[in-house]
Amino acid sequence: MKLNEQIPKDLLRLIKSSKYVHVATCSSNCVPSVSLMHYIFISSTETFHKHEHSIDIDRNDYIIFTVFEKSVTFSNVMSNPNVALLFHDWITAKNLTLRKKSVHDNDDCSLVESESTKLNNFLRDLNQSELNQVSATVNGIADIVDPDCEESTYYRRLLLTANPDADIFILGEETAIIKVKIQKIKVSDMENNTSIYGQTIPPV
Repeated sequence: MKLNEQIPKDLLRLIKSSKYVHVATCSSNCVPSVSLMHYIFISSTETFHKHEHSIDIDRNDYIIFTVFEKSVTFSNVMSNPNVALLFHDWITAKNLTLRKKSVHDNDDCSLVESESTKLNNFLRDLNQSELNQVSATVNGIADIVDPDCEESTYYRRLLLTANPDADIFILGEETAIIKVKIQKIKVSDMENNTSIYGQTIPPV
């Protein structure tokens, strides 16, 4: 699924810029689990291609994150690749925690905002958009990337660029890259208005 062709720009901005994503997985015997993850959004133009001019170039967008191989999330994905991801425009979280850097931002600006800057940003956003909160639930299929392949190295580098404060989770021993192919997005606002984008996933 290519998001920029199917969803509103504000929703795409939310998915691209949120600091964290809640990842819901389920074991083979239907025991659910939810984890909070650092992540990156990868568009179809940024996906890894070993051979640039290959005729089978991947045209999908993905959500990428890392997990420890001994974690419940990893075990669940191994046995059941169906996952759900929750994005929400938590105004307080966006402004009182370290802001996510752009994957393509290579300047040397400070990573830590001053307390006064955080407060100013927080108050500004409260005035502008406190009543315009939306949540997006993404359904997708998760794939575990081989830790020893070039694709894994490529996505780890992008993850670390966007989340420099999460190096222990991205570069830690016995961690693996999870690549989620987006299938459907359900969006709800504060007034319980909902919209659905993408294909409908049949019940299991």
